[in-house]
Amino acid sequence: MLLSLLFWALVVLSSVAALLAAAWLLKELTMGLCFCRRTLKGKTVLVTGGTAGVGYEAALEFARRGASVVITGRNMTKVLTHASMS
Repeated sequence: MLLSLLFWALVVLSSVAALLAAAWLLKELTMGLCFCRRTLKGKTVLVTGGTAGVGYEAALEFARRGASVVITGRNMTKVLTHASMS
């Protein structure tokens, strides 16, 4: 009887551990991805450092969602180049 109880406790514990590991793996694999597709029409977004890297990608995503995007940066040539691309 005790052995059977220990066996089922081990089964439940390992199942919980497997679920936690799967949840952690899902979080790690999807980290940084945005699945929200909410529209931003009628909104104005100011992106600082929008000529490269994260700021650039954020500005593109805001524009895809319909927002008016204002990009600022240190290099005016880059700002104008990226503004003309969208």
